Amino acid sequence: MSLSLTYNNLNKHALFFLLILSSILSMFILQEFIVSEDVYFDHFSESLPLDRVTEILHFQEKWWWVNYLTVPVIYLIKFSFLALWLLTGTVFMGFNTSYKKLFNATILAEFVAFIPIFTKLIWFGFIKTDFNLTEIQLFNPFSLISFFDIETLEPWLVYPIQSVSLLELVYISVLAFGIREAIRQDYDTSLRFTFITYLTGLVVWIIFVTFLTINLIS
Repeated sequence: MSLSLTYNNLNKHALFFLLILSSILSMFILQEFIVSEDVYFDHFSESLPLDRVTEILHFQEKWWWVNYLTVPVIYLIKFSFLALWLLTGTVFMGFNTSYKKLFNATILAEFVAFIPIFTKLIWFGFIKTDFNLTEIQLFNPFSLISFFDIETLEPWLVYPIQSVSLLELVYISVLAFGIREAIRQDYDTSLRFTFITYLTGLVVWIIFVTFLTINLIS
């Protein structure tokens, strides 16, 4: 059975459901078994009074289900914008495809994002059990940020450096696999298209986030 036939036979609705389930499960494990209340108290102890930290934790306990409900919404928004960006790229580069096919391609590629998530769960769950909230929020061993001392960086530099990641190349490779079927081209052609289009969008997004960060801290 060819790779293209295998991809075409994948149930995209089942993949999307599995994606949501995996994300919710990882969030549950992180909050219930790894990030304890002591981590929050240690993190906010110097900036907030004890009773205020307690209120924040109680609020999270009361509305925990909201975070889980937003997971599919966030995925839908992400996939929608990415598929629209890719569709714009196909217009400029002369490929004929549909928005739906590109949307489906983004679902499969998103599973690459679970590599750092599972790495985080294993690392802080079994290896480095003494950590603070900042460490677990910015943990990404596959990113360039792992070579820097985050506390010495300007806040607006954190996200751009964190975005330079080995997993972005893996993500592009998997995304190109799905796009190959969408634009009906060979893998090399779809990889070049994905690399150019996706990285262009990523750069625009990084500039946007950096601009917001600078304005928020100024």
